[in-house]
Amino acid sequence: MTDRPRILYLIPRYPWPPDRGDRLTGLNLLRQFTEFADVTLVAFAEGMSTAVDLGPLIDRCTRIEVVPHPIWRGRANMLAAMMDDVPFQVAFYHSRIMEELVRRLRGERFDLVFAQMFRMHPYLAPFGGSQRVMFLGDSLAMNLRRAVRTKHGVKRLAFRMEEQRVDRYEIKVMSEVDESWVVAESDRCDLLARSPGARVVVVPNGVEDRWGRVNPAVSEDTVLLLGNMTVGHNIDMATYLVEAIWPLVRAGHPGAELLLVGPAGPTVRRLSTRPGVSVTGFIDDLAPILARTRVSVAPLRYGAGVQNKVLETMAAGLPAVTMYSPTSVGSQRDAG
Repeated sequence: MTDRPRILYLIPRYPWPPDRGDRLTGLNLLRQFTEFADVTLVAFAEGMSTAVDLGPLIDRCTRIEVVPHPIWRGRANMLAAMMDDVPFQVAFYHSRIMEELVRRLRGERFDLVFAQMFRMHPYLAPFGGSQRVMFLGDSLAMNLRRAVRTKHGVKRLAFRMEEQRVDRYEIKVMSEVDESWVVAESDRCDLLARSPGARVVVVPNGVEDRWGRVNPAVSEDTVLLLGNMTVGHNIDMATYLVEAIWPLVRAGHPGAELLLVGPAGPTVRRLSTRPGVSVTGFIDDLAPILARTRVSVAPLRYGAGVQNKVLETMAAGLPAVTMYSPTSVGSQRDAG
């Protein structure tokens, strides 16, 4: 036994490899916690197997519990929630295996139970005897309100339904935890406007300078879009960039090259057929890419919080061009 505090960390995706924003945020938070506390990490694995790559976390955590959760089961949960009032993404992560694990963990003493993303609230709620902190990250209801304006037809109805459910659920979560964390002041203001009595604290995102500094002045005419392009707001961003903005850039700079770097689904991969556009997929070492890049871009049309994709390229010394409108992410200014 040690005198260090004991933290139970609940997270929906095992934070390794850091190939998407929520994993990167989880990894950075975990690194901070393990500096001063003994951490038990509990995470879902996206599949039937718990044989995930534990990476460097096995040496940092006191204990790691991984719960299998195949995508088909999550989607079945969402269908079952159609007539319920629970947000679909909360329903997606319903798991009897996780519930049983939480019941066992309640018999142990934890000084802090910390959950990342409100979809883990059902597993945070039972720990009433410990301090409970929820990392919301951003105001998801605000994010969805912005997203609704960019959707049409059935998608618009689905996003509107989820936005209404999330709005109510965020208020419920904030009323039941000791503290909620967000990464930007704009998100805090939105949450407090809906739940004035909540304790909401801004804990800004941070990223490591993993690839060193670059000198954009001597770089090629290469533009970089970095992100996980399997999620809706990033798919929309990549498509909007290639279809609406990139032709204007190429008209003035015919030799310019656009790199879409990060996990990509079929919609984004098809963009590689456009002149001057390359889709690389996930790249573990970004140093060679950054060294040849003149500027990074992130023309998000909707979202919330502060984007890791922007912070990472800025940390490398690249200028970052974003956009601001009533339906886009306006909180990059909160990054300082």
